[in-house]
Amino acid sequence: MLYTLGYALAGALMLAVVASKTRALILDPKNVRVLGLAVAHFALTIAFVAAIPTNYEAIDRLTGVPNLATLVVYSGVTISLGAAVVCHHALEMPQRRARAAGRRQLVVTAAAVAAMAVLFTLADVHDASHPLDFDAHYALDPLAVAFQIAWWSAYSTNLVHLARVCRRTALASRLPWLRAGLGLVPIGCVIALGYTAGKAAQVAAAWAGADLTWVSTALAPGLATLGAVTMALGWSVPLVPRWALRVRTWRDLRPLYAALRVVNPALADNTPAVTVLYRRLIATNDLLRALRPHLDPEVDRFAHAEADRLGLDGRVRHAAIEAARIAAGLRAHAAGQTFDGTTMIREYQRADADPGQADMAAHGALLWRNPPGDPDYRLAMEVRALCEIGRAWRLPHPLVAAVPAHRATNPLTEPG
Repeated sequence: MLYTLGYALAGALMLAVVASKTRALILDPKNVRVLGLAVAHFALTIAFVAAIPTNYEAIDRLTGVPNLATLVVYSGVTISLGAAVVCHHALEMPQRRARAAGRRQLVVTAAAVAAMAVLFTLADVHDASHPLDFDAHYALDPLAVAFQIAWWSAYSTNLVHLARVCRRTALASRLPWLRAGLGLVPIGCVIALGYTAGKAAQVAAAWAGADLTWVSTALAPGLATLGAVTMALGWSVPLVPRWALRVRTWRDLRPLYAALRVVNPALADNTPAVTVLYRRLIATNDLLRALRPHLDPEVDRFAHAEADRLGLDGRVRHAAIEAARIAAGLRAHAAGQTFDGTTMIREYQRADADPGQADMAAHGALLWRNPPGDPDYRLAMEVRALCEIGRAWRLPHPLVAAVPAHRATNPLTEPG
């Protein structure tokens, strides 16, 4: 039961990582980094699912080859680690060198799997299924031991190589989330190497007449699973900024986008759907342009004065002012009012502009700094600025709520 639960949870985690890569792989199928990680986790998913005792025995029954699931598991892990090494070569090296290194790694991986398949076929390991104690049960069979040595060699060599590559890449990276994630992978590799040590110790003990079966059947698989999960977490950590941005977009930008759709539903529906994030960003900007004729200059002046009174500054000030303008503009649109001489919602600065100049203009622009390697570098600056405005509009900010009260007691600009 413990093996079933542990392997199933690990397999589910690997499959979740594969799912997170699916969209990126569809959009860019030639991206070696994404493809490598997707193949690595998919192969590892197959290995963990096949290692579940009930599935292990089912594979044996369906194929008529006892213990064939062992070859499936070992081959899956070997392919997984080889694909991960290819991915990290693409991350670390120039494109030409990465391709050459990747081809070498694929050849080595294929040779290792082929060697294991030949030795498994020749070894006397086909009497009955041994889902939990294969290595221990056949520890005294020379060909079975040779099969295991081939497996341990491929497994350990790939882990050491992967740990070295990830460590170098992490030290060279200036992206904190990528650095943190790649820092976890070598730790997982070291933990997983305990599997090889445990299995080898058990076989050596068996030839010496001692019994260390528990090391092979309990400790070693536990270390391998823990190491794999740690590595998977390490590869997932760099995705945190992207996931956080998507959550923030769903929470703060979606309600604003839904409210703006009434301005021009056809415009929102005709936006190219490259990705959901891209569509939401472009459609919101287009709808804000369509709202421009309904933006009252008097609301703009009042919002700035009220922001001064409330002591707002920086990003909070800018977001609250623009949210107030949008809220008033939507009410004016519903009433059929239009105005002349209004400025566009938001003003932008270049990403490399002096941050000290961000609040110097009357309509101080937001400055969002993201390093060039950020997962959403091209979109993050605008999306996060819009999310700040969307959050101020959604809550709403006290400045947004103050505009209707001001309109009720003060005459504003006559509509054009």
